[in-house]
Amino acid sequence: MDTVLQPGVGQVVVGVDGRTRSASALRRAAEVAQETGVPLRLVHVTPSVVLDGAGDVAAAGEAIATAVLDGATAVVEGRRPGLAVRRTHRVGSRADGLARAAGPDGLVVLGRAHREGPVWWPHGSLAASVAARHTGPVLVVPEVGDESATHGRVVVGSTASGTAEPGLATLFDWAERHDATLVFVHAWWAPDPYVDVAEQRTHAVEHEERTLTRLQRTLAPHRAAHPEVPVEVRVRHGRPVHVLLAESDGADLLVLPREHTHRWLPGHVGTTTRALLRESSVPVLLLAAYAAGPAGDLSLEDRGELVR
Repeated sequence: MDTVLQPGVGQVVVGVDGRTRSASALRRAAEVAQETGVPLRLVHVTPSVVLDGAGDVAAAGEAIATAVLDGATAVVEGRRPGLAVRRTHRVGSRADGLARAAGPDGLVVLGRAHREGPVWWPHGSLAASVAARHTGPVLVVPEVGDESATHGRVVVGSTASGTAEPGLATLFDWAERHDATLVFVHAWWAPDPYVDVAEQRTHAVEHEERTLTRLQRTLAPHRAAHPEVPVEVRVRHGRPVHVLLAESDGADLLVLPREHTHRWLPGHVGTTTRALLRESSVPVLLLAAYAAGPAGDLSLEDRGELVR
């Protein structure tokens, strides 16, 4: 199953490093590029400390980069003959190199090895770093067993400011082509445990009813245009990262909207998105950043704080 692409994506950029974690990303990137008719760009980034080293170290670094790109090219040519493939070798920060190679209109595809551990464990994430630099879409593909297995189910995260309206038409078009069910999920909670308990007791029904009303109103024109697409709307109480991990388990894809939250940091990635990019067992598509409109009559949380 190919991946949902927003209109205007001019190329698919995939980071390759020769390790197992990039194999699934390479295969998915080639599939998306062929399905959508856009070029595939293979990008390998060498740490600057390597090429700044002694002559033999720098030569070894160049040889490694060439071998990695040659190997990735051979894989693509073997699986997708005729696909337009471009190669880029950069030196320096991997996140910067990938974001720059993608340009303003590229989809960046990254692999992620499976890792055991709690979702709040603090460590760096290449995907989040790329997303913070690149306002276009980012797809993170975990290592998987049977890539041909599909479940016909896509989970879409909904923020307090509204589901990603600029991407809804594309999502419904894609779901209709693939006979997939779209599951829209909104999670609400209060970071303060005492406030959270009080809100559950006194305002849970109100929160859920208002959220469902807003989502149904937002989705109505798209459901009318695509009556054959099954749609589910779910409102759950709990930390968004835990709710979305549970709801997306076994899905084909988890889609996350991304708003322009800061004028000077247009690609800002929040803690929930960072955790999902790092921990999801299914591919995660972070949509291109968009300017959010008014939230209408609903705002359950604002940067982690419950409001009314």
